[in-house]
Amino acid sequence: MRKTSHSILLVDDDAFVRTVVGMELEEAGHVVWTAPSATEALRYLKDNAFDVALLDYAMPETNGLELAQRIATEKDPPRIAFFTGHAELISMSGKADGYPLIEKGLPMESILDAIDAVAAGQPVVTAREARMHKLEALLYKRTATANFEAAADAVRTAYAPVVEEPLPAPLMTILERLKAKVTG
Repeated sequence: MRKTSHSILLVDDDAFVRTVVGMELEEAGHVVWTAPSATEALRYLKDNAFDVALLDYAMPETNGLELAQRIATEKDPPRIAFFTGHAELISMSGKADGYPLIEKGLPMESILDAIDAVAAGQPVVTAREARMHKLEALLYKRTATANFEAAADAVRTAYAPVVEEPLPAPLMTILERLKAKVTG
């Protein structure tokens, strides 16, 4: 049980996500309402006050951004965050419209921390983002003192033991920019 309990509206067209995540949030001490669509979410908002609205971004009837914009016009709207499996793509495309992004694949403790941050009006920094910032700082430090390849190797070495996947697109972009800067 967490120190702070929030009333949460979880909107997702996937019944499995609503059920599993809703149960996890309730087990953590939150009061959770789930809605499968924007229409139902807006109906709940008319009669209930929520601290946080977690919105899936890609939904069939109305996407998360459209729903967020409608919720924002309500009297006393909850704080809004997108709860999505496409956080990195949405972030890179700029389609989050300033709303926080919480990745569905994060460990539940990270999701709960992100919800606390959203409820408090603070920026959401996921473990992955924190790792990316640390790696970016390492990369810039290394490029100032060594050659590009040594810096890129340092980043790959630091990243590989933490996550068994390729370097994320934003970090690859940073590496490409630095390589162009150093070689060109």
